[in-house]
Amino acid sequence: MLTVAELNEIRSRVRKQLRVRTNGSPVKIVIASGTTAISSGSRAVMAAALEEIAVKGLSTVQVEQREIDVLATEQTAVLVCAHGEEVLYKQCTPEMVRELISKAVTESAE
Repeated sequence: MLTVAELNEIRSRVRKQLRVRTNGSPVKIVIASGTTAISSGSRAVMAAALEEIAVKGLSTVQVEQREIDVLATEQTAVLVCAHGEEVLYKQCTPEMVRELISKAVTESAE
């Protein structure tokens, strides 16, 4: 059985993680979440994106999941929306999404 303090800590951590998905910031990272994307590793890409944002303490990046219409061989797709532009990256890995987030934040700071 968990104590009240442990439950409050879990609630605080989960709220902080969910804020990344609904903060309305100018930089948005959209990760494909269709059936083929999930089988291609989109969950690992999503975990890497959330981890990168948490480690760097970024409040200017929003992450969301939705279906992105690309071929199954091009999954996992990541769409970066920043400065009114949308750039689609195909066959992304967790390492690639970390670089994309760093690049998007650097460009938005300029």
